[in-house]
Amino acid sequence: MKKINIYNFCDKSKSSIRPILKGAYCNNGFITATDGYIAFKVREKYPSENEDKVVSKNGEIIADGSKYIDMDDIFAKYSINGDDILL
Repeated sequence: MKKINIYNFCDKSKSSIRPILKGAYCNNGFITATDGYIAFKVREKYPSENEDKVVSKNGEIIADGSKYIDMDDIFAKYSINGDDILL
């Protein structure tokens, strides 16, 4: 199975008006990323110091998680083979 690079789903534009979307949000064992159009959330291990933080591809803390979009209200939750899948 190919590993997904969550940072492929972040905003890549150089002049973004939403710089928080350039990173991935780590919370409750999930990492969430969006470019404002497409969102992706995956259960993934990450360093404990990144909990409730938005982290860039190079590991820099961009913001605390209170400023990130609440994706739980957007995603529908499904279970496939015992794994949670959020669509």
